[in-house]
Amino acid sequence: MPSPSAPSTPRPGAAASPSPGPAESHAPRPVDLGSESAAGEEDPGASMDVTMGGDEPPPPPATDEPVEPLDPGRVSLVDPEDVEYWCREFGCTEAELREAVARVGDHAAAVRQALEH
Repeated sequence: MPSPSAPSTPRPGAAASPSPGPAESHAPRPVDLGSESAAGEEDPGASMDVTMGGDEPPPPPATDEPVEPLDPGRVSLVDPEDVEYWCREFGCTEAELREAVARVGDHAAAVRQALEH
């Protein structure tokens, strides 16, 4: 019977299992985060430098043309710009617009029809 401290010898015909060396380790390769982000951008923070530049207010709109409401199918009386848009669109005053919306609801087609009569 072999002693417990004696190294075991391989059986005849059995291959010895080599221990993994440093090159055969299962550890992941180091990643260089400075060269590329996970999204593939070279410098993901570069675009932020431009937008977070200072205390300057945003530039004014390029034109004076009215901007269409977010929901062009509904007449909103909450936003003054929307009220101005709808008055121009229907050719009516704010009072006439508010009265038509109170009468028929906020669907643009129904308000248009109410103002035409």
